[in-house]
Amino acid sequence: MTKIAAAAQAPALLMPKACAGAASSGTARKWRHQPAWAAPCLPTRMRCKAKPLTPVPTSLNQPSRWAQVLGYGGLIPFAALAIAAFWLDSAADRARCAAALLAYSATVLSFLGAIYWGFAMQQGQSATVKQQQQQSNRWLLLWGVLPSLVAWVALLLGSPAGLWLVTAALWGCFAVDSQIYPRLGLQGWLRIRLWLTLGASVSCATAGLSLM
Repeated sequence: MTKIAAAAQAPALLMPKACAGAASSGTARKWRHQPAWAAPCLPTRMRCKAKPLTPVPTSLNQPSRWAQVLGYGGLIPFAALAIAAFWLDSAADRARCAAALLAYSATVLSFLGAIYWGFAMQQGQSATVKQQQQQSNRWLLLWGVLPSLVAWVALLLGSPAGLWLVTAALWGCFAVDSQIYPRLGLQGWLRIRLWLTLGASVSCATAGLSLM
């Protein structure tokens, strides 16, 4: 029996250290139900494909009532300006409402990016944070400034081109959120994010159509 046990342990003993790290790493999820010696010796870049993120406190996993009230309340300017831009008779008044909507939507777009700076601050950047996690934080910070740059370009373009750009950017932000939020334990926010994105993008598209 002793010889059989030693033979079973032999592959694990002969396995290179790099492979052992891959077998025990949380990134090798597909091998978690396999013996330690069954995990492949993958290159470090492949094993580190899914960067680790620290989930937010459980108290923030679902949007509070105040968050829902403020979020859905933020659609009121979108809807009001879009309706005004569509129904007003004067072309000058329609253009003025569209410009106001573009400015408001650009502000909201910048806010969606700034959220990611909050995520990065929550992750931390101390010396005790793993290198992979620090790399994830850098990507969070980089993405956080991109929506504000797009909003700036939209303002420079003016209406209606800027409204179309914001419409596409809103859905781009939602696509990124749908990937990152679950990794932070925030999948409960995706429902309200979907409805807010839908309301804001339809309003911007409606105002853009009114100027064509």
